[in-house]
Amino acid sequence: MKTRLKKSARLVFAFMIATYLVPMQAFAATAVRVEGTDYNAAAQGNGASGGTWAWDGADSMALNDYDGGPISATGDLALDLTGDNTITATDNAAIAVTDGDLDISGDGSLTASVTSNFDRSGAVTVTNGDINITDTTVTVEHTTTHGAYGICAFNGDVNITDSDVSATAASTSSGPDFVWNAAILSDCYGNGTSGGNVNIVDSTVEATATGAPRLNIGIVATNENKSGAPAVTIENSDVTASGPTSAIASLAWSKDTPGTITITGCTIVTPKDGTIINVNTDSVLGFQEGMYGQMIGTGSDPITSIVDESGNVNPAIATSVVIEKTKPEPTPTPTPEPTPTPAPTPTPEPTPTPAVVTETTASPVLAAAPTASIPKTADETTPWVLVGLALLAASGATVVFAVRRRACK
Repeated sequence: MKTRLKKSARLVFAFMIATYLVPMQAFAATAVRVEGTDYNAAAQGNGASGGTWAWDGADSMALNDYDGGPISATGDLALDLTGDNTITATDNAAIAVTDGDLDISGDGSLTASVTSNFDRSGAVTVTNGDINITDTTVTVEHTTTHGAYGICAFNGDVNITDSDVSATAASTSSGPDFVWNAAILSDCYGNGTSGGNVNIVDSTVEATATGAPRLNIGIVATNENKSGAPAVTIENSDVTASGPTSAIASLAWSKDTPGTITITGCTIVTPKDGTIINVNTDSVLGFQEGMYGQMIGTGSDPITSIVDESGNVNPAIATSVVIEKTKPEPTPTPTPEPTPTPAPTPTPEPTPTPAVVTETTASPVLAAAPTASIPKTADETTPWVLVGLALLAASGATVVFAVRRRACK
């Protein structure tokens, strides 16, 4: 379940819209009936088979593991569920509200079961008001020998938000006295000028209608007057619906205000080629002039015949529909940039070792006595020999010079 904060925001918004745009029919329940006993002031008690109930004398009633008989009210009634609650009724609605809205919410759950012999009776029903199921879990089962409704609002809307809801309407009749059978129904009829809408938002809903294929539909919104176009709206929800005549339909009894079906944030997966198709039929079972609007089906041609007196249903109408919430596209995993292969480190060229020049210091060589032989060219000793000869010559010149000097004296 979603958070209670989200629920509160939705309820505040709904209250503002109702306050400023729509005349309020009732501000609070003026009386309630629990298991056949009437109460006109705040009261509380135990269920016949266990659990408790407590009414605040206005519009709020708390159910805590309540297990007992039917509950009804005149004026607005808000049921707050704690634990597992069960309401069982025979030849009567499990929950009925007149001239007010029925709000069902809470962390608990509710199971409403009805067995009846009445035609066009509902298990959870409101007359002249809306049914709002918000942020909770509700199971409704109705079996009848005539036409049955599971959850139904007459001159009001059925709004299912953030909830898990299962509704079943089983009719055992196949005779001409049987006309309508629906698991979830909103109908604007009689002198009513409002209602005729079914809104399913952020929820999981299963609606099953069984019995003879006359007007036996899983989910249906209708407007018998010319006050407006009925509508079925399914948003961000998982919905499974089935009925021998049609799984989902929105039908007006006037060409001027045909019904509509809107599906957003979810997809028809059954039938495989299912789509929204128009209905334009001038006669239905001989009891009413015509119905105009939309159904879920196959093909593209308008439906001009829904069902004949022999119970043959138009094959283009889908009698079983599965709608699934659209799954968000997965976030693509970014393709990693390839890591470049590093260029190989070049092997450095070896640094040439400089040639080592060893300087040889010549040791002084004593002059050798001159010899008669002349040194050969390129002889290693030639330079030193020449030096020695030069020295001897110089010495000799010095001696001669000294002798001559003495002679002159």
